[in-house]
This record gives sequence, structure tokens and C-alpha cells, in this order.
Amino acid sequence: MQAGFLALEAGCTRNKNHVNIAAKNIADFLIITCIFSIVGFYIAFDDVIHIFQSSIDLSLYTDLVSYEIAFLIFQLMFACTAITIVSGGTAERLKFIHYLIIAAIAGGIFYPIGVHWAWSSSFRADHLGWLEVIGFIDFAGSAVVHIFGGALALTLILIIGPRKDRFNKKDDYISQNNPSLSILGVLLIWIGWLGFNGGSNLVFNESVPRIIWNTLFSGAVGGITAMVISYIKNKSFDLFMICSSVIASLVAINAGCNKFTLIDVVIISIIATLIAEYASNILIKKKIDDPLNVVPCHLVCGVWGVIAVGIFIPPEELNTGNTFITQLGVQALGSLIYIFWGGVVTGCCFWIINKKYPLRVSAEDEEIGLNFSEHRISNETTRFLEKVKLHAKDDIDNVSEIQVEPMTDLYLIADAYNQVVKKFKEEKEYAINNLQALKLNLSELEETQSELAEQKKMSGLTDLMTGIAHEANTPLGVCIMAISVVDEQINQHLPNSCELSNSITLINKNLLRVKNLIESCKKITQFTESTDAFTSLDYNEFIINYSNSKKRQLSIKNIELDIHKIDKKQSENMLLKPAILMEVFDELISNTLNHAFNNEDSTKIITIHPEIKSNHLIINYSDNGKGIDNADKDKVFTPFYTTQRGKGLMGLGLNVAKNLITHGLNGAIKLVDNANFEMKFTITYEKHAANKVSTDDILF
Repeated sequence: MQAGFLALEAGCTRNKNHVNIAAKNIADFLIITCIFSIVGFYIAFDDVIHIFQSSIDLSLYTDLVSYEIAFLIFQLMFACTAITIVSGGTAERLKFIHYLIIAAIAGGIFYPIGVHWAWSSSFRADHLGWLEVIGFIDFAGSAVVHIFGGALALTLILIIGPRKDRFNKKDDYISQNNPSLSILGVLLIWIGWLGFNGGSNLVFNESVPRIIWNTLFSGAVGGITAMVISYIKNKSFDLFMICSSVIASLVAINAGCNKFTLIDVVIISIIATLIAEYASNILIKKKIDDPLNVVPCHLVCGVWGVIAVGIFIPPEELNTGNTFITQLGVQALGSLIYIFWGGVVTGCCFWIINKKYPLRVSAEDEEIGLNFSEHRISNETTRFLEKVKLHAKDDIDNVSEIQVEPMTDLYLIADAYNQVVKKFKEEKEYAINNLQALKLNLSELEETQSELAEQKKMSGLTDLMTGIAHEANTPLGVCIMAISVVDEQINQHLPNSCELSNSITLINKNLLRVKNLIESCKKITQFTESTDAFTSLDYNEFIINYSNSKKRQLSIKNIELDIHKIDKKQSENMLLKPAILMEVFDELISNTLNHAFNNEDSTKIITIHPEIKSNHLIINYSDNGKGIDNADKDKVFTPFYTTQRGKGLMGLGLNVAKNLITHGLNGAIKLVDNANFEMKFTITYEKHAANKVSTDDILF
């Protein structure tokens, strides 16, 4: 049976803990074999008062005959079973060293005392336990073994608490390591149970076959009942429920398997299956974590089996001298006694130990798994998880593939993980590239939005300036004419009135300034609202004619106009609006004349250099003057901004040029740099179509 419990528990726990649970099963066998043989057996089957004497009568052991040695070994197996129940209930979180202490104390002291109460006379007829005296019946250990073990397991489960994340997540199911191994374990336990129950008769006679038959049939009925219930509930066969029900039915049948009829066995087994399932659901609702269902199977069904003796077996067959009601009461009392002894008295002993030395492993050890934390047994799964955890702390670019043994289940997982990492790297690179493109596009959108807002503002300003210009132009012209007449009259009749003449000159100067402002406004309106179509002409011919028209004006100021041509084939049939382009050049040259040069400059050059890129005409306009201060670079296209206001300049020239290019040519203008005391503007628009060009065009 010990091998069966080992397989059952190892199969029901997770892979990271299955070695630990197997080690506990062999360790408790080692501990209990020694402790129970030397101390426990003496407590269980000698006069209990000798426990408190200063010396122990070792003749109990030295005088044992073969039959008595066989009986000791038989009882030793019962003791191992009672303690192994605890290992199943506390699986995956109880410290190994503390389990050994539990096995030694519970298996060597507390369990034997319970044995003495109910079975003492089975070894020495004159030594009756007090439960035997009142007629308590437990033929093969429903109470002595299973209620005691189940009650102690429940107390320890409550002390150490549930496994990590057992009830903390929506999907709180914890997978089993190997269900097939669990099934093998149940079969081994079942076979061993036949020996337990058959051997409890203590002699091989005509009763033994019936006992074995009842035991065998009980497990079968319980398993079939579980199959039916699980299929009705879930349309599938729950293997864990089937295994648990076999164990539950075997536990329930123990107390009276030598007297139960076949009908009794069927009823008891069916009820055992039902109450075990019900008790299991209650534990889950109460968040009591019992990995192997030891409390429902051993404690609850142990109580049911003991009570069933009083219900199904006639009092005269029990030969206790009790009536039906009295016997039922005695059976119930015995159940409560073993619950109290195992769950309260024995459990409190370990509750006290837990206060000083915690029974539960640390959260880190539980996470790693008890195979490694308790026994330093690592496997590929553990190593794989350790590498994954390291990957979680590292940058994805530094993560390498995880190599495991080929052609295994873990290899398939590792391969899938490696594919995910590879895909993640690709997606990260793709995301970074997209982010960079997005940032670039966002920058373009922000600049476009700013430009559109400015255009909208300027559009409204243009409409206003247009109205003002039209309304003010005529009276302003009359005023200028009138001032001219007054000036002539003053010069004729008051030639020596200098003060009056200066005032007239100042008025005339400012009126002319206002007139120029109005002319600039009319110029913007004239060209930006122009419906003229683009005209096909030769750019080289156009720029030569424009240069000739400006040479005289510029030569007076010692300024050289350096023009460049483009390839003849590219120059021909270019779509232009020559009047607007000429006005743009005029404004740029005017800006240069007003701001770029000092009188002492020896070499003054204005350069107009065109080029064709990606179907765009790019005109680079520059001068070798003093350039623009960095503080003024962002303001050059702002209307009415000028650094020469004291000289009567209004700061509209570059703004006019920008509006003409933007609205008249569907192009864009940008100040490229002012390095080396040179101011350079680039004008861009399509040479074969009238499509809008952005200021963020890559040609800049």
C-alpha cells in the first residue's frame, strides 16, 4: 500500500513537487518502522499505564513468537498508512524536515494511543481498550487509521493554508503531474487493501473470502458511481473523482467488512461516493486546499463507515451486548473521539510547533518547487523555467534561444517559446521603425497644422487688408496730392519757412509709407486671389529676361546678380506663373537691399540657382551679406517684423513672398541657413503641375 500511496500522490501533484512527495512516502516508512516498532507497538498493545513508568518491559519484544512478529509488521503497515494520509493533504507546501517530525510524533505516540483504545485486545485478550469495553467496533481501521489520519491532515491543512494561487485567480485549477501514475497508485492501494482487510481477521478461515470480496466489490461500486455522476455533470469521466471514490468506498467499508452483506456494501459505497464529492465541494467553497481529497475520503467517509456498522449490522451479530440505538451511539462517540484525538489533540501539538518553527515552506521555495528547494533535484523543466525568468529580467535583444533535449514534450514548448521570442524581436524592430516614422509624420503634421492656422489667420488678415486698402487708397491719394500742392505754395510764397517745410516733408514721407503699405496689401490680394493658370514657358529664357531687367538697378548699388541655368530639355515647357515668380524675386531682392549689405562691402553678390529634383523645381536664392541673427531666424516670415523699422521699413516683404509662393504657386519657401554670413532661401514647387508642396518636403 505504501507504494500505491506514493504513486497516487506523486501523480496528483505537480511535476516540480512529485519527487518531494515520493521522498515523504519512503521517509515516513523509514521513520515509523523504527519508532513504531520500538515505542509505538508497546504503547498500542501493552498495559497503557506502563507508558508513564520509568522503565519499559522489553520482554514484550524479546519474547515475541513468529505469529506476534507478523502481527507487529501488520500493525506497522497500518501506522504508515495513517501518517501517509497527512502527506497527501499537505502536499506541495509542507517542509520535509517537519513532515519527518510529524511522522515520528504522530506515528510513534499519538496514533498508537488511539490503537490501544480500540484494538488492544487483538494482541493480548486481557488488555481491553476503553472503547472496546463499551462495544465500539472498527474491524479494519475506518476510525483508528482513517479518521485519525484525516482529522490530523485537516488540522495541518488549516495551519499551513492553501497552495499559492490555489484560490486567488479566476482559473484556480492546479494541474496534476501524471494521472496515469495516480490510477496505478489506486490499483496498488486496492490490492494492498485486500490484504489489510483480510488480514484484520487475524486468522485465515471461511470469513476471509467474504471480507476480500466485500472490499473488492466496494471499490468497484464506488468507482462506477463516480463515473456515472461525472458523466451526468460534465459529459466526461473525471479520473480524479473516480480514483477518490474508490478510496472513499474502501475507507467506508473497513469498519464492518467482515459483517456487511453485498447489499450493504453497494449502499455504503454509493453513499460514500456521494458524501465524498459533496465534502470536496464544500472544502473548495471554504477555500480549504486538499490536493488529494484526503479529508473527504478518509475523515468524512471514515465517519460514515463507522456509523454504517451501527446501521447495517444487527446488534446480535456484533455480540457487544448493546441495543441498536446504544450501538449507534457508541459508534458515533468513537468517531468523535478519533476526530478529537487526531484533529484537536495531535493537531494542537503541531500548531504549537508551527508558532515557533513554521511548517510551511517559503513562498520562493514553493514557487521553485520542492523537488529543488528541499532535495536539490533539478530537471529540464526547472532549468527551462529558470532561463525564462532570466529572459524576463533581460532586454529582449539579448535573449537567446533556449536549448533542450530534442523530441520531448518540453522541446515542443521550448521551440514554441523560441518562435515567440523571435517574433517578438521582429515585432519590436518593426514597432521601432514605425515609431520613428510616426514621430516624423507627427512632426510634419504639427508643422502643417501650424502653417494651416497661419494661412487661415493670414487669409482673414488679407481680406481685412484688402478692404482697408480699397477704402483708404483714394482718400490717401487725394491727401498726397493736396500735400504736394501745399508744399509748392509754401516754397513759392514762404521760401524761408524751414520749420513749416520740414513738417510738410515729414507728413509727405509718412503718407508715402502708408501708401506703400496699402500697395503691399493690394499686391498680396492681387496675386493670391489670381485665377491665372500656369503657363508653359522656357525657364532659362524667363530668368535671363528677369536678370536683364534688374541689372541696371543692382549695378547702381554695386551688386552682382549671378543667375544659373538648368538643362535645356528640362527648361523647356515648364509650367510657371511668371508674374508671381517675378514679384517673389523682387521681394527677396528688396529684402537683400534693405538688410544684407553695408556700404563698405566690396563684393556684393545675389545668386539664383535652380535645380530639378523628383519633378520639382527648386530655386535656391542666396546672398553673401551679413546674414540673419539666430534670434530672428524663426521670425523672418512674420508680418510686420523688421529689424530696420527706424529706416521706415514695414517688415512685409518676406511675408508677401511667402504668401505669393504658397497661394500663388502652390509651393513653399524655407530659410535654409545663414552660415558664413549668407542668407539662403529655397523655393519649391512642381514644375509640371499645380499640386500643393509641403514645407517639409524632403527636397529641403
